Amino acid sequence: MARYYPGGVSAAPVAGMMRREHTMGLARILCPVDMSEPSRRAFDCARALAEDQQAELIVLHVVDTTLWTGLAVDAMRSLSDARRNALSDELEWWVARRAGDAVPIRTEVREGPVRAVILDAVSELSIDLIVMATHGRSGFERFVLGSVTEKVLRRVPCPVLTVPSHAEAIVRPGGRGRIVCATDGSELSKPALARARALAESRRAPLSVISVVAWPEGESPSSLPEQVLNVRRRLEEQAAVMLAQLVEGWESRPDLVVRFGKPGRQIVAYAAQVQAELIVVGVSGRGALDRMLLGATAHEVVRDAPCPVLCVPADAG
Repeated sequence: MARYYPGGVSAAPVAGMMRREHTMGLARILCPVDMSEPSRRAFDCARALAEDQQAELIVLHVVDTTLWTGLAVDAMRSLSDARRNALSDELEWWVARRAGDAVPIRTEVREGPVRAVILDAVSELSIDLIVMATHGRSGFERFVLGSVTEKVLRRVPCPVLTVPSHAEAIVRPGGRGRIVCATDGSELSKPALARARALAESRRAPLSVISVVAWPEGESPSSLPEQVLNVRRRLEEQAAVMLAQLVEGWESRPDLVVRFGKPGRQIVAYAAQVQAELIVVGVSGRGALDRMLLGATAHEVVRDAPCPVLCVPADAG
């Protein structure tokens, strides 16, 4: 059931980046929660986004029936109605304590395998964006980094914004912090770059576009043989040309960054260095963590990012 929870909470910077111009075109945002502290941070971000986008926010709690075993199955089913009602009341109370100004929020408690329930909700409710924490408690299988939600994100067609458990940055006033977009220059990565550009322009936020050349870490260029150093220089030049071509014709030119090393680690390190408030990455396939375009870096970026990460599927346009 949809409810309004009036209150006064200032919007988060990440939401501010997506404000007024409605650059994300959001109508419905889904925020799966387990009512833990990490999911509270994700909810705060989702609520702020809903305010700025005038979107409906659906807060979903899933009772994972795969945890019911043996004789407990019949007992849990017999208590199902009472348990669901109690959880619904708890979820509504949890949301009401944190809701912002006149945000249309629907709270739902569903039962079943977590992955299947979330996928069904995305399809059934025509979800435009999922906002979720990168960690939760055991009942939600550690959220993004756990097996259940990771499988969900491999299947969902919409963008996913992951919020780290330490993401105090999303509730700081201001919100014109730097956006970092990681790209490999492929056609599949262009929707993410377009999204990052739109966000930066609408928020007047600085934008960095980074490409990482896979390279053994710990090697100082000065210690390399001349032949290897020449190869490195050529790779750097190629990456720089690729980045320049991607932003050709832009009215506001972003910072173009080429780094060498392990892609995931270098993206995270650069974001921390510039105190980024958002990382944007492109992902291929139908899901937001299904084969990140930059290589097998999804776990590392989402797990270690110092700020929220927006995963944009290649077909998001």
